[in-house]
Amino acid sequence: MGRLMVIRADADREIGSGHVMRCLALAQAWQERGGTVGLVGELQGSGLVARLEDEGLACTSINKEQRLQVQPLLDYCQSNVEKQSCWLVVDGYHFSVDYCRQLREAGYKLLRVDDGQELELRQCDLLVNGNGGAEDLPYLLPRERCLLGCRYILLRQEFLDKSVAPPLLPEHVQHIVITMGGADPQGLTLRVLRALATMTRPDALKVSIVVGPANPAREAIRQQVASAPFVAHVLEAVRDMAHLFTTADLVISAAGSTCWELACLGIPALVMVVADNQKPVASYLAQQGAVVNLGWHQSFSDSELQHEIRRLCGDKELRAQLRQAGQRLVDGRGAQRVVARLLAEKMQFRQAREDDCRLIFNWANDRQVRAASFHSSAISFDEHQRWFARQLADKNCLFLLAEIDGEEMAQIRFNYDGREAIISVSLAAAWRDQGLGAVVISRACQEYSQRLGSPIVAHIRPENVTSQKSFARAGFKKWGSDLEQEVVMRYER
Repeated sequence: MGRLMVIRADADREIGSGHVMRCLALAQAWQERGGTVGLVGELQGSGLVARLEDEGLACTSINKEQRLQVQPLLDYCQSNVEKQSCWLVVDGYHFSVDYCRQLREAGYKLLRVDDGQELELRQCDLLVNGNGGAEDLPYLLPRERCLLGCRYILLRQEFLDKSVAPPLLPEHVQHIVITMGGADPQGLTLRVLRALATMTRPDALKVSIVVGPANPAREAIRQQVASAPFVAHVLEAVRDMAHLFTTADLVISAAGSTCWELACLGIPALVMVVADNQKPVASYLAQQGAVVNLGWHQSFSDSELQHEIRRLCGDKELRAQLRQAGQRLVDGRGAQRVVARLLAEKMQFRQAREDDCRLIFNWANDRQVRAASFHSSAISFDEHQRWFARQLADKNCLFLLAEIDGEEMAQIRFNYDGREAIISVSLAAAWRDQGLGAVVISRACQEYSQRLGSPIVAHIRPENVTSQKSFARAGFKKWGSDLEQEVVMRYER
């Protein structure tokens, strides 16, 4: 059956579609790596199942009574899944610790997507919380099983395929997008429209209003738009939010997962909190200078709303700062990193062979690898062949290749000098920047320690901060440093 992922998530008027849509991002990244995806859930909302099936997901719908029952998911898995080739993904606040325990006891590997509600959860193989500041949460799971922080935000492919770049920042905002989620029970869309009508030159504005399928004020919004002093369009069932956002000079939004999408795209945003779980998102992004946060929706007045809109519309420098801060925080590759980590659970090592010579040469001559090496000049193939033959013949050299499903993804070399082993590591280009450096190093060191058990030392260029962080996460401690030459890090079991 190959690589299979089964997602368990729900979408309805009460909880919205956020859990399902961020799992769609994970599904897209899994499919990029050649995998297939099934989704089991209660799926309400016009066009949602069609959207998921268009994306290649096999959807199985359950009813509300089955939502908290484990058996529907187990029944699906028993019919469609080989346990050893499958990951189960659970995303939703209503799934209990006992629910997760039953899945693992049934023999399945489990990824739990969390927003900070399950700090005591132990019943999963990996946990992902992509919210800013999640690194500081006191999860009880071992840190190597937690994927935390903005590097792991799950964004759909449309936010990476930026065929339309964010607009140049005008002196004064011309196009505003309003999006308050699927339901907007607080009526914030209407409040924002009334505030925009008080602008000094409302006739110079174009406003796009995204109305969710569960919005009870849809007709009132249309009536207000009909008499508005600006050009306005009501949009429903928007399939490509990324394209819409990249036409906007300013987005006014609820402080949900949309905030991360806007940050990735570099779109200035004014946000307001409409649910308790949005408070930390809005607070973190505001602290980082990536959004202007109005706070809890009942805590600001109409005059404060009007003031902040006017300020943002007229302050090009502030909008530029928001854009830069957002794009520094979110590169949009979180789903790819999570998938790489899932696949890395199947990582295996083998010793290098003579027929690996050309592969290692190509890796060694990669521009990024050479830049991180102490000797950065290009290597000739004749020179490499002689070096490679010496390494294979050296009884004090353990030369390993890491593989995932038969695909070579890293080389790791240990050269023992009688006292300690010097480690050298490089990853294939397709597996870099996926958060796997520490995983490869840690597991390779365990492999080496089972054979010899000597101390292991890494020599790293001082400016190569990425490698230093990877070795630190793998259990290495800084042993010495000559800032002109190298940083020495040491590992002992």
